[in-house]
Amino acid sequence: MGSIAKYAAVNTKIKALEGKFLSSDQYNKIIETKDYSEAVNYLKEETPYYDVLKEYDIEDIHRIQLEHILKENYIKNFYKLSHYFSGNYKKLFSILFIRFEVEDLKNIDRIGDKTLDKIRDKIDIR
Repeated sequence: MGSIAKYAAVNTKIKALEGKFLSSDQYNKIIETKDYSEAVNYLKEETPYYDVLKEYDIEDIHRIQLEHILKENYIKNFYKLSHYFSGNYKKLFSILFIRFEVEDLKNIDRIGDKTLDKIRDKIDIR
């Protein structure tokens, strides 16, 4: 199988994901917002992140929670792509997932003797 045909599905999936990236204009509008809540509201109402943020009340999302939500979305997108690969490429994705797990372990270590609920808020449970 030729390399073009072999990766046609991957290329199509990546193009679909690229369509959900923020444009330069959207980044500029976020920079121009006057405060955090206005920026989060813009993300929710005017960007493709609507799908990710629609179930959250903007007034209750703190910066760390927003980072967690966006990181979780990032990981889900990587996971979607990983199904299209095999061999060494699949191993590469496994290594990327290990990186995310290590970050979660670092966050748990930083929390120290906190409750399990606080730990769950800091890590990405898949």
